[in-house]
Amino acid sequence: MAMKNKEPLKPELKKAAGELIEESVFWHTCGIASRHTSSGHPVTGAGAGIEWQGRFFIVTANHVIKEFSDSDLEFVFRPPGTLERSNWWQSHTPGAVRLMMSQTVPLVARYCNPKYDLAALEVRASTVEGRIRFHKLRADSKVVRPMKNTLCAIGVPFDSYERLGAQGVAFSPYALWGNAVPIGRKWKSQVNLRAQMLMEFPPAQQGRQPHGFSGAGAWYQDPSSKPGRVWVPTLVLAGIITHYLAKSAVLQVCRVERLVDFLGSVTKPFVAEKQASKT
Repeated sequence: MAMKNKEPLKPELKKAAGELIEESVFWHTCGIASRHTSSGHPVTGAGAGIEWQGRFFIVTANHVIKEFSDSDLEFVFRPPGTLERSNWWQSHTPGAVRLMMSQTVPLVARYCNPKYDLAALEVRASTVEGRIRFHKLRADSKVVRPMKNTLCAIGVPFDSYERLGAQGVAFSPYALWGNAVPIGRKWKSQVNLRAQMLMEFPPAQQGRQPHGFSGAGAWYQDPSSKPGRVWVPTLVLAGIITHYLAKSAVLQVCRVERLVDFLGSVTKPFVAEKQASKT
């Protein structure tokens, strides 16, 4: 986590700042589940709450939801109170730390862009009030260059859930921290530089897989924010996690610039329709 201080943060302050960032990221995050997956596994991935031009979306990777109807989708929201932390990747039997039951949410519409593996589920803010916060995305949003910040994402790993009888399922979300990976020559055949960036996946060192992080937002602390007397996170969205390059143990993140393009394109028909109805 890069911060513009002349002196490096003391370890205890750095830890506290990291926890505040995780708390903030989690308020913009939800797990996405379905009890009708072909694998029988309820967790499919994660999503990020985004406000775009006065409309509200849960943005995720398209492959997370494409096989499910709207009525099949369920969501796992942040529990009340302080997060209970544990290092999922360091545990031999992760399991569920805290009960987080999935909930249904009525959707206004869904949009997808298979090219960039993006999807947006439009919701009414009133139907999820108090359960997720929507990050207001600007049309000029872009990833800072060079990216020197550590990225943070919240996911729901596949091996961190427990079934509770025929219907009940408990989930445990986990925070993932990883540096942005400089994209050199070796990546040119695998990465579209205009559309994607890369993020480290440190749990790979313990043999873990990133199933359940697809669709999660990758966030970082705004390096231009000026610290006040009480430090609070100022989050910037870098993009949405879509793929995993297993041989290199890095996550592929669809850049926020392409997310802006996507949301801009799906809202145009809506505006045109409203204008037409007035004539």
